[in-house]
Amino acid sequence: MKYNPKKAPEPERWNAADEIERLIAVERSHKKNMPRLRLHAAIHMVVENQVALGDETPVPETLDRLQQEGLNRHDAIHAIGSVLAEHLHEITTDGANGDATEKYFFRIKELTAKTWLSQAD
Repeated sequence: MKYNPKKAPEPERWNAADEIERLIAVERSHKKNMPRLRLHAAIHMVVENQVALGDETPVPETLDRLQQEGLNRHDAIHAIGSVLAEHLHEITTDGANGDATEKYFFRIKELTAKTWLSQAD
């Protein structure tokens, strides 16, 4: 399996691959000397998994919107992944308070290219 973060993988093919195959494909698409490559690839994979779910999550709509706001697909994946990483960190350090999924989806819907780019500065 090949993965290119600048092009959406075909959802049926993506979903048919097992998790390890997806993870390895994402790792291969990135620089080998990248720090924390496995973690980076895992976050990419989770975001792609959520995109492949279609309307079950707000992620595909947010990905499209972020691209319309000027991010390329890869950067839009990173923006969504940053919200995912922050959310996972909160859950693991503070515990899941209330509906963790609902909170994550709210943050995804509120994400904009402008806010993500301002965090990177």
